[in-house]
Amino acid sequence: MADITEALVNRVNKHWKRFGNSLRFDPTLMEKIEANNRKSADCMLDLVTKWVRKDEGTGGLPRTWETVVKAVKAAGHKQLAEELARKFGVTIT
Repeated sequence: MADITEALVNRVNKHWKRFGNSLRFDPTLMEKIEANNRKSADCMLDLVTKWVRKDEGTGGLPRTWETVVKAVKAAGHKQLAEELARKFGVTIT
């Protein structure tokens, strides 16, 4: 899990809101995440942590690699999505 978290924090962090929207995060929770963190990388780490723990407001999507890969792609990181899909045996469309 550490490698995926590192990839998300280091490569998707500027688009953490798009990633969160793709995971169907509650907008109010995303506002709280932004208010509690100064840097986009910290926002992404907070978002991923909450999603993995299934905190309230983190959407009802399954906690699977397929969900992560689709969200990464939707956040505008097609190359990273393809890398993760290969690594975790996920088919993306």
